[in-house]
Amino acid sequence: MKNIGLLLLCLVAITTHSFAQTTQANKTSLSFSIFNENFGLSPFPQGNPLHLGGTVAIAFTKKQNGIYRKVHHIELGYFKHESIFQAAYLAWKPQYEWQFHNGFQLHGITGLGYLHALPSQTTFVQNDGIYAAATNLGKPGGVASVGFGLGYQFGKNKETPVTLFARQEFLLIAPFAINESFPLGVNSLLKLGVALQLF
Repeated sequence: MKNIGLLLLCLVAITTHSFAQTTQANKTSLSFSIFNENFGLSPFPQGNPLHLGGTVAIAFTKKQNGIYRKVHHIELGYFKHESIFQAAYLAWKPQYEWQFHNGFQLHGITGLGYLHALPSQTTFVQNDGIYAAATNLGKPGGVASVGFGLGYQFGKNKETPVTLFARQEFLLIAPFAINESFPLGVNSLLKLGVALQLF
C-alpha cells in the first residue's frame, strides 16, 4: 500500500510540474497503442505466441524549435505474458521528436516508472501437506525503458492533427520479484499507436 501511495504522490508531482510550465505555445496530446511483448531483445515472436498489451498516455510538449520537439509523456500500460506473468505500469517518458514538414517523424524515448507484476496462473500454497489456491496480490518493481520509432502526421495544418506511429522499446524490470530466480527482466515491446493532439 505504501508503494501505491508513493506512486500516486509522484504522479501528482509530475502532473503539477507539467501543467505549471505549460504556456500557450505548448501542446497537449493523447495517445493509444497496442504492442507485442517478448522476453529478451528480439522484437518478433519467433514462433512464440503473441503476448499482447496496450497503453494510454497523455503528453505535454515542453520545447519546440523548428522541426525538433521535446515531449513529456505520462503512460499507463498493461501486458500479459501467457503462463508466466502479467503487469501494469505507470511511467514518465521524455520523448525527443523530429517532425519534418512532409509529415514524417522520427523519435527516441526514455522512461522511468513503477511496475506491478502478478502471476498469470493460480498460486497454490501448502498447508498441512495440502495445496490450496491462494490470493496473490503480486509484487512491485521498477521499470526503465528506451525506444526508437517513426511516425506520420496527418492534417499537420489542422487544429487537431493525428499521428500514426510504430516504435520498438526495451524494458528493464528490476527487481523481477514475480520469479525470484531472475533478479531482473529484459523485455522488448513492438508498438503500433495513434496520437491525437488535443490543444
